[in-house]
Amino acid sequence: MSGTTLQQILAANARYRAGRTEPLDPGGPPFLILACIDPRLTSFLEPALGLPQGRAIVIRTAGNRITAQHADVLRSVAAAVYVKGASEVFVVGHTDCAMAHFPAADVIEAFRRAGVARSAFGDGDLREWFGAFSGTRENVTAAVEFLRAAAPLPRSLKVHGLILDLTDAKLEVVVDGDKATAGAAPPDSEAVKTSEPVPAAAPQPKVRPIVITGERPVVETRADEVPAPQTLMDAILGLREVLVAERKNPQMKRRLAEFSALVRREKNPSRILAGLETVLKDVRERHPQLPGILAFLRATLESRGMEGRVTEFMRRIVD
Repeated sequence: MSGTTLQQILAANARYRAGRTEPLDPGGPPFLILACIDPRLTSFLEPALGLPQGRAIVIRTAGNRITAQHADVLRSVAAAVYVKGASEVFVVGHTDCAMAHFPAADVIEAFRRAGVARSAFGDGDLREWFGAFSGTRENVTAAVEFLRAAAPLPRSLKVHGLILDLTDAKLEVVVDGDKATAGAAPPDSEAVKTSEPVPAAAPQPKVRPIVITGERPVVETRADEVPAPQTLMDAILGLREVLVAERKNPQMKRRLAEFSALVRREKNPSRILAGLETVLKDVRERHPQLPGILAFLRATLESRGMEGRVTEFMRRIVD
């Protein structure tokens, strides 16, 4: 079969809708599918997209969601890339998704009937905890953007967004990763460029803890105005944004290179974090989010069983 993987999947989908099932070549390069847990997709997703056994890696989450709150999903995506060799990701949403019209009242009744208190889900919005969303197209696009900006994933990774219609099996392309990659920055670029770069004189948002953007101007923002990270992924992505910005400073670039060497040889995570705090002590005024990030990392490090995760993320963001 010729053409890109996306073109091959679309061709397989057209054949399926015409009554003929023919999967892609199982000997081609591995790729990843991020789909929903909806049981209607079971035994339907594979033939509708022509997914070949031994080549297609499938991860299923509620609403095919992946955000900073879903660190374990990102871990699985990273494993697909670095362990299984996947070079493309297809985020596949579907029509009539329950997470798009989240039945909060029914869910509350269900967990209370099971003897689970509302407090078990924290004090935040229940829709946010479950990963509910308002629009399938917007949700697919958000997942694509998150994966493109995620620190543990390579910038060369192609990320596509698709929607599968459960009534007629038609596959719609929401985001063509081939086109996005064609205009992307080279792999050794220091920053992840946005599709519409922010002009130098444009004001910077108060905080963007989850999305890594391109070069942005510095604004005066007090540390107490910047929300603290809520998850380890928030903290790591925020830290990476700081490091990307500071590498443009020749003096800081040298200090960060020394810190990178420390991370590679040091096994004690407390010493690694102490080294990071020393390196960044003079740049806190330029990055008001930094004190909250470092405090979160310190608290996480003191949590039992979290030392390895913090150290692993540190090693990835300094590479």
